[in-house]
Amino acid sequence: MPAEALPSTGDLARHSLARVVLALWRRSFTGTLGLTHGATQRRFQWRDGAVVGTASTRREDGLVEQLIASGRITAADQARLVAYREQREVHGAAALLALEILEPTEIVRAVREQISRQLVDAFGWTEGPFALDETATPGPDSAAFRVDPIRILQDGIAAWWRPDRILADLGPWLGRYAEPSEQFDALTARLRPGPDLDALRQAIAPERPLGEAVGRSDGPARLALVWILAETGAVRFHESAPSKEREGEAAADPASGLEIEIEIEVAASSAASEEAGGDTMPARLELPSPEAEALRKEMLDLHERLDQLDHYEVLGLASDAPSAAVKKAYFAAAKRFHPDAVSRLGLSALHREANELFARIAQAYQTLSVPSRRSAYDAREDDSGTPSADANRVAQAEAMFRKGEILIKVGNFAGALDFLRPCVELWPEEADYQAALGWALYKRKPSDPEAARAHLEKADTLRGDDPLTLFRLGMVLRRLGETEAGQARLDRSKALERKGSR
Repeated sequence: MPAEALPSTGDLARHSLARVVLALWRRSFTGTLGLTHGATQRRFQWRDGAVVGTASTRREDGLVEQLIASGRITAADQARLVAYREQREVHGAAALLALEILEPTEIVRAVREQISRQLVDAFGWTEGPFALDETATPGPDSAAFRVDPIRILQDGIAAWWRPDRILADLGPWLGRYAEPSEQFDALTARLRPGPDLDALRQAIAPERPLGEAVGRSDGPARLALVWILAETGAVRFHESAPSKEREGEAAADPASGLEIEIEIEVAASSAASEEAGGDTMPARLELPSPEAEALRKEMLDLHERLDQLDHYEVLGLASDAPSAAVKKAYFAAAKRFHPDAVSRLGLSALHREANELFARIAQAYQTLSVPSRRSAYDAREDDSGTPSADANRVAQAEAMFRKGEILIKVGNFAGALDFLRPCVELWPEEADYQAALGWALYKRKPSDPEAARAHLEKADTLRGDDPLTLFRLGMVLRRLGETEAGQARLDRSKALERKGSR
């Protein structure tokens, strides 16, 4: 995945610690990484792309304090250490070695544990400044304490990132076909072993999309491994499987639960569907290309001008727009700039801008959607107020929809229902929500095609001639025995796809 160049100073709200660690590993960084979170400051020493030391302003982060807390040294040892350190002004590891309280190998292991614990803990810091200092070079003896940043990434992401956040980062790649690169064996050898890693070693193959390799697991441990493999280049991606492997491939089983749904159409989808007798899902692929780049530019432009824009301009409306247009414009803008939607396109670095844009869009709506507030705003009086019910409903519904959509992509249809049902309850007039709920009901095991039909027909009524909705509805109707009606929907879906690809 493309990564932004890492500045020498920044904030973890814009550059997550995972991406900071990944960038320092990539460039074989030597120096210090300073992190600040509230009153706590930590400095991590790096040498040739590995972490070799740590210092913290929190007393309980100290090496001796951690050894006492774990019961590895006694109160008597502590008293000796305190006296020795006051006399010699040396750090904890040197005092432990000089007083022979622990064996040298135990001290090295304890320092590595201290480094790992503090850096993994910092993955829970979602904001706060960081600073790089390449002039503070650790001594050559620090090499004994090397901690592999790949293991740090594995433990930190698994411990602190929610599954939907990892999946949002992986979203643009779930539909692409993944195969091990030349670095795959060397990289996986550095990861913590276990069943998840063993399963991924077997599952990643050029004839299988990444989403299928992830399987039904939505746990953070396996998803953290997939994130690392994708971000480090341990796997390479292709838009399609090798042609010789695809020839004669059987049509996808509509109830298999392993189909990967993607949201940006590729031109070859219609042809592939025809070859399989019209029973395969239209191939749609999320690529971090024109759509993501256009959204990135639009967001940055809007964010830069946010203080100069009035509420009408934020929603893209004329000042005399009717009330119905206000609601429609708000819903469209809220969906487009919702932080989850932005992350889904691979723009997680713009999370702060997305939050600020989304908040301003909600503020514009809560003002212009209430006649008395709109009149006051037009007279440029105070437009303060609490968010309207509609604004809150859209925010909640969109967040749940994005989570449900991600779970559909990896074949976890039962899990998707937990998000899509309340999403539709909050905003039943949104076609995307109805269509997603209908498909999840159809694809789960046991399938519920009758309930699926109701939601998909509702989606088709709300927004007619959508190829994906028509395809889904056609598949459901065929399952219900309405072959002619189902085929008509599938044919219409293909025709619309062909028209759109021209």
